Amino acid sequence: MPYKPSTRTNHRLNTSDYFQHLSKPVKSPCESRNKGGLSGGEGFSSSSAQLHSSFNLNNMSLWQEIHGLLRVLWSGKWAQVSPHAFLHTVWNRIPVFKGHSQHDAQEFLCELLDKLEDEVSLLPEYSHHSNILADTFQGQLISQVTCLKCDNQSSTHEPYLDLSLEFPDRYQITSSNTNVSNASCQVTEMLTKFTEIEMLEGPIYACEFCNRKQVEAGDNKPSILSEACKQLLLNKLPPVLRLHLKRFREKSTKLFVNSRWSGRYHREKISTHVSFDEDLDMSPYCSDSVSWTSCTYRLSGVVVHHGWGFGSGHYTAYCWSSEAESWLDCNDSRVEFCSLGDVQKSQAYILFYTQVTTDISDDSLATPLESFETVPCSESESFSENSLMVDEEITFNFKNSDSFHGENSSAQNTTPPRLKMKRRRTTF
Repeated sequence: MPYKPSTRTNHRLNTSDYFQHLSKPVKSPCESRNKGGLSGGEGFSSSSAQLHSSFNLNNMSLWQEIHGLLRVLWSGKWAQVSPHAFLHTVWNRIPVFKGHSQHDAQEFLCELLDKLEDEVSLLPEYSHHSNILADTFQGQLISQVTCLKCDNQSSTHEPYLDLSLEFPDRYQITSSNTNVSNASCQVTEMLTKFTEIEMLEGPIYACEFCNRKQVEAGDNKPSILSEACKQLLLNKLPPVLRLHLKRFREKSTKLFVNSRWSGRYHREKISTHVSFDEDLDMSPYCSDSVSWTSCTYRLSGVVVHHGWGFGSGHYTAYCWSSEAESWLDCNDSRVEFCSLGDVQKSQAYILFYTQVTTDISDDSLATPLESFETVPCSESESFSENSLMVDEEITFNFKNSDSFHGENSSAQNTTPPRLKMKRRRTTF
């Protein structure tokens, strides 16, 4: 019987509820109405189609959607997941990313974490708990300004969630540099540039020590200005360190001046390859107050931009999987094993390093989907409409693979992995 698309629409509460219902097909009360089409001629329908039909976009919650999405991804029941509810919630909460045009992954990640932090901070059950996002990503910078006249040094502290690293001048076309180096840039070079001593232009610094007599006497004379130098150092390191490689530089033309990301559609890309090691020692870039035992990091993820410009291209990601004990190349719906060497050859845009001393239990990262219970909350439950379609997927069981033991190294594994696969037919 030829396939005939159904005119019915599916309404779901949120991502996790949607997939949970799909895992429990029920016998249709009227089999004749369900032959062919969505049910594949089997006379079964998904109970998710019986969810409430009304929803309110204003009640969509980012933290609920991403919480449900992560549960589904970690459940191991689906090889492919279409996060429709999460996407529409992002469009509603962060309108600048609405639509299907190209956007910057770094800008999206910053905005997403900002909104998640705002939502979670308003939850009553988290009022007496620490901020999980800050506990994971937040560190502290110390800015040291030294007066060149009296050598007095003043310090200020500021938090950071990521480090945006510029390329050294020899990799950028400037008025004084027209010959760009073709050599690879080391990520340690970029960290050195971030923490290098910078000379302030001219006598513009009002030193507290040089002006102390005027302050004590209550003199209203103009402050004494002196030359100074400035240096940024890391004063506190986070459990997960995000390094943003500033591949996109502004062109002279700037539009969208009212946008937070001014001129973002008029950027050109620096395509220089950046070399990065699996292990990273952050001690050369830290202040004396940082313990050397917390300075060792190991690579855990890479976001890659493919293409020549900001307004086009494609984003993929490399992730280290402790379940598979291997690196995974995540490209839309295709996930493949790869080596560390493959990861290091990529054109990295965002690097994720995990502190080696951080003890993170795998059990704390995911909860089985079967144990998930929905807490009804009319103010925050989200709904979205999606058309039902049939898809056939494969689930990989990494733990039952007895011939593949990938290692976190650059060595290529010549033996193809044997995986236990489960094929299931689902609707979503």
